[in-house]
Amino acid sequence: MGLAAPARSKPRLPGTRAELQYAAELYGPDSSTAYDDEATNAFLLKELPRATHLYLGCHGRIRYDTPDNASLLLAEGEEQSLTRIRRLTAHATRLVVVAACVTGAMNLFWQPEETPAPALGFMHAGAAGVLATLWSIPDAPTVLFVSRFYELLTTDPRQDPARALARTQQWMRTLSRTGARRYVAKLPALKARRGSGLLRGSEQQAPGRPTRPVRQPLRSRLTRPYAGPEYWAGFVLQGC
Repeated sequence: MGLAAPARSKPRLPGTRAELQYAAELYGPDSSTAYDDEATNAFLLKELPRATHLYLGCHGRIRYDTPDNASLLLAEGEEQSLTRIRRLTAHATRLVVVAACVTGAMNLFWQPEETPAPALGFMHAGAAGVLATLWSIPDAPTVLFVSRFYELLTTDPRQDPARALARTQQWMRTLSRTGARRYVAKLPALKARRGSGLLRGSEQQAPGRPTRPVRQPLRSRLTRPYAGPEYWAGFVLQGC
């Protein structure tokens, strides 16, 4: 099951819709999906107990001034806090993919031996593993990343999430501009995607200390536009 592009998301998240549509195609007709106004907490509570795989394409938020203030933003302004996530029922869930920003980031200021983030919350709820992110992720490249990850995960029954993640990261590092266009062109759900590369959320920063992504050399960017670590290194797998 999955939900994507919740209503009132700012900025909008058109890439998450393409990701979920493609994942639903791969998993087959039993998939349950919700978009826009239907991407609510009520949908999540209803469908999660029987879901083997869960996808969440939304905004994530974390604050570092409190010990338990991480959340996912759903439709109609609903906020799925870390406390609420821990109370969900996900005992049948093999893998949760949280395609949102900073959902795997650690709050070392308050609990240095723990990770109070949505990723850990889903594991407390019973999920075997969670794929989350350490920082803000750009919308357009993440469409490629998540789609390729699900493709690798579903086409080979022996493929475990860790290996699928490693192969996806390597694929992004070596993907050429031409290769990216060809990949998108063969998949209808991705071909319809037209985006501006906006971030899926923003990590709260200390005043005057903005995060600057590591930039690859210009020549490398022209041939391999997603080789920079900001596009693939932020995805981390916990559990599994």
